[in-house]
Amino acid sequence: MTCFRLLNFSQSTFTTLWDWTPIYNLLSYNDESIKYLAIRCLAIVLDIRDDQIGEALKAHLNGADVNWIAGSQEYKADLLS
Repeated sequence: MTCFRLLNFSQSTFTTLWDWTPIYNLLSYNDESIKYLAIRCLAIVLDIRDDQIGEALKAHLNGADVNWIAGSQEYKADLLS
């Protein structure tokens, strides 16, 4: 969560401070909220498009009904509460 918040706060500052490759390991966890945050962090670090983020969410969230809208407010609100 902290990584996501830092990246969301200032992409240009925080993307270059760390090696983000260990985040890929989080995609194998069973907890979908961890997978979601890992995908969102990688999306910021790699600066990928919304449609690519949507495809990653569909692929890694094991059939969860993810209606990807930029920011995915509903899912994001659940995770941050």
